[in-house]
Amino acid sequence: MLKSGSSATKGRARTDPAWKHCKGVERGDGKSYKYVVCNYCNQEVKGGVSRLKHHLAQTQKDVSK
Repeated sequence: MLKSGSSATKGRARTDPAWKHCKGVERGDGKSYKYVVCNYCNQEVKGGVSRLKHHLAQTQKDVSK
């Protein structure tokens, strides 16, 4: 049983290897979307690390190359 103050309950750890290729961004425009910025082309990707993976793989699924 986890204690209420344990680190496992304080949000998700960024263990996905794709986080090495981007950085999270907080925008001040009041939107609730998550954004990440690609380390290679500085493109801002809306939707988090899973969409960034499509951007890096150039699949064109919900993101641009």
